[in-house]
Amino acid sequence: MASSDGFTHFLLSMGSLDNNSNSKISDTLMKVLDFCQVLQKKHQCLEVTVNELRRENTNLRTQVDRLRADLAHRVETVVDRKTTALQARLHDAEMNIKATREAAERFVTLEEVSALTATREQEFQQRIEDRISGELSRHATNEQLDQTRSDVSALRSNFDNVADRLQEWSEYRQLQEETEIGQTALETRTPLGNIHLLHPSKSSPLQWELKNFSQFKRLARGNTCRRLYSRPFGIEKDGTVRCVLRLLVVILPNEDVYQFALEVLYATKYQRKFDFRFQILSPTSKKPIVKTFSSTEACIPRYWFPQNELQPSGLVSFAFAVTEDQLIKGDLLVDDQLLIQVGLRE
Repeated sequence: MASSDGFTHFLLSMGSLDNNSNSKISDTLMKVLDFCQVLQKKHQCLEVTVNELRRENTNLRTQVDRLRADLAHRVETVVDRKTTALQARLHDAEMNIKATREAAERFVTLEEVSALTATREQEFQQRIEDRISGELSRHATNEQLDQTRSDVSALRSNFDNVADRLQEWSEYRQLQEETEIGQTALETRTPLGNIHLLHPSKSSPLQWELKNFSQFKRLARGNTCRRLYSRPFGIEKDGTVRCVLRLLVVILPNEDVYQFALEVLYATKYQRKFDFRFQILSPTSKKPIVKTFSSTEACIPRYWFPQNELQPSGLVSFAFAVTEDQLIKGDLLVDDQLLIQVGLRE
């Protein structure tokens, strides 16, 4: 204001201006001064605004730095957690691979047993022959030669018996693997994938095909503990598997009678009673063999079979006998194959 008053006084003091001119100039100067004051206020407001914007900019930069630091910390935490989990899974996988390799190294196959048996037989025979040669070189008699020949013949017979038993066991295991697969009659998709489930309503029965039945009969004649098992199947109610069962067939010793049985592998307590329908049928037979029984019978072991490595207890829940004449006359044993079907009664 002091500078503006001095400027005004300078203009008014000019002698060449008259009164009217002085009055106009004073008005003009006052307007100029008002305009300058307005500009000064706006300038001050702008400075205040600039300072506020600078403070906001500083605050925003501080917040951005904090967010960057927090984000970096979270990323490092997630990366560390994922890295730790992946390292643990990798370690578990390596341990599983190591255990599998160790188990595979300890596992002896049937071919290795046969090869080892043949090798030992040759080695033993060679030792016997060397011993015979040594004995003959010193004092060979007819009695000693006969005894030696008898020993060698007995050893060969024993080795032949072992080889036959190994071959028979291999055939039995192969037959069991081929017949241990159950197939559904109407649908192939099941909730649990690997196990066929029967439902109280709208359930597809389990079909079990027993192929090469004459081969099984021949193998079972020599060992009463040998039998065939189906793939396990279960009963589902309200999304829960209530019990798991499997079928088996046994040939009674010294008889042409077959026992078809049901074994319970797992069962829970449930109040509802289920009725099973067991059938032996074929595409050409008009009179299948049909047996019905309840879940109460299925969950109580009542029959005893000779124990074997696949059934240590020897107990089954439901069994019935069928003669070979019944199967042949009923046209149920077709092309050396039996077809068994089990499901829930409606």
